[in-house]
Order: sequence, then C-alpha cells, then structure tokens
Amino acid sequence: MILTGPITNEQLMARSSIGLYVFLPPGENERMIYEAGFELITSADLTSNAAAISKRWHDARARRYEELVRIEGMSTFQNLQKFLSCVHSVSDKRLLSRFMYAARKRTAMAT
Repeated sequence: MILTGPITNEQLMARSSIGLYVFLPPGENERMIYEAGFELITSADLTSNAAAISKRWHDARARRYEELVRIEGMSTFQNLQKFLSCVHSVSDKRLLSRFMYAARKRTAMAT
C-alpha cells in the first residue's frame, strides 16, 4: 500500500486488520525494484479498482446480513464490514493507493 494522503492511526489499524500489510511512501516500491536488480517496465494505478470492489463487496454482504451473521457471528461480520468500509474510504479519497508493477531482470552492461 502506498501512502498517498494523510491517514489516521485508526484508518491504518482498520485497513490492516485482516492480515499483514506494509505501508510505504511514494517511490519506495520503485526503489526496491531497482535495488533488487530489476528494471521497471510499467506500473498501473489500481486504486480505483480497490475502491469499487470493496464497496460492492460491503454492500453485497450488507444485503445478506442475517445469513452472514448466522454463519460468521456478529463480531466477524462487523469487523469485516468495517474493513471493507475503510478500504473503500481510503482508496476513494486516495489516502492509500494500490499499484501493480511489471519489471524484468536488468542485464549486465558490457565493459
């Protein structure tokens, strides 16, 4: 996740509540790609996809509230809804961004 705006500790905790996430400043992924011996071919900003998918998933789960609470329990249902709401909010406002990178191994230069 790329930090692309001001974000609160509450938003970071909610956004990372379901697993391990690493939040990096802009340019850090590109630097690490280069340091690992790769050249960046292209990158694509997928942030709008994260915002759209999390909203659809949240809303679909809300429509199936009773069934999901019965299966997951109230706590799990609420926690996942909070996570999805946060993903949508920070992505839609571009506070956290998601990028895809394509790279290839750098070739050694002849001397």
